[in-house]
Parts: sequence; structure tokens; C-alpha cells
Amino acid sequence: MGAYHPDRRLCMAQPSELIREAERLYIQRQSQWNDLFQLGDMAVQKQHLNEHDVAAEIEVSVF
Repeated sequence: MGAYHPDRRLCMAQPSELIREAERLYIQRQSQWNDLFQLGDMAVQKQHLNEHDVAAEIEVSVF
């Protein structure tokens, strides 16, 4: 029996199918990161934050 994979169809996929799936996941994750950074930029603008404010907030939350 082969290795378990939650999407069984990928276990039997052709290499080109695996590349397409990897590309799809990569693009999806890049889009999610872009959305997250855009949300952060909007929060910074809305709250009129500067680099010092962000650094101070990070320092408080880490320690």
C-alpha cells in the first residue's frame, strides 16, 4: 500500500498534474500573503501609524 495522502488522486497523478497542483497552491498562498500585507497596510493608514509605532507594538507583544 502506498503512502497516505489526504487527496488520493495526487498519489496516482502524472508529474505534470503534480506541477500544476503545486503551481496552483503556490499562487493561492502568494495571494493570501498579498491580502494579509494589504490588510496590514490599510490598518497602518487608518490608524496613522509609523514605523516606530509598529516596532513598539511588536516589542510589547513579544515580551
